Amino acid sequence: MNSCLYQGVLRHRRLQPKAHHFRYRIFMAWLDLDELDRLGEAGIRRNRFAAASFYDADYPLGTPLKAQVLNRLESLTGARPDGRVMLLTQLRYLGFHFNPVNFYYCYDGAGTLRWVLAEVRNTPWNERHYYAVDGQRARPLAKAFHVSPFNPMDMVYL
Repeated sequence: MNSCLYQGVLRHRRLQPKAHHFRYRIFMAWLDLDELDRLGEAGIRRNRFAAASFYDADYPLGTPLKAQVLNRLESLTGARPDGRVMLLTQLRYLGFHFNPVNFYYCYDGAGTLRWVLAEVRNTPWNERHYYAVDGQRARPLAKAFHVSPFNPMDMVYL
């Protein structure tokens, strides 16, 4: 099974308009979208209440999720990698779900990362936007979606 949990540190720092920072230890699920039917082997329930669960409805691209991710990526870039698609996400824990961003890592048949599809949500309004990030070369991306009240829209992500 390729799916697993990753642990790490989430950091944020803002200097204006008021200085603010935080640093938290976190863990996230790294899921092979071809293995969603096998999540029960890892103790993760699908579409059912549990300590840890994966609900298809939390991922609005639709089902089957892998095909829908590739459809969205193709509509944004013209590319459709033919390999594995891995999802870095927060699961539901005891029915609670807070997931402001999902990352879909799209590989070619040789196992080379080709694209990352970032699904960004502005939590209060439950709106979503998708950014396609080239896995082979860094390119600036224009900000196209309002998330933070502290950052203007005329920005570029590097």
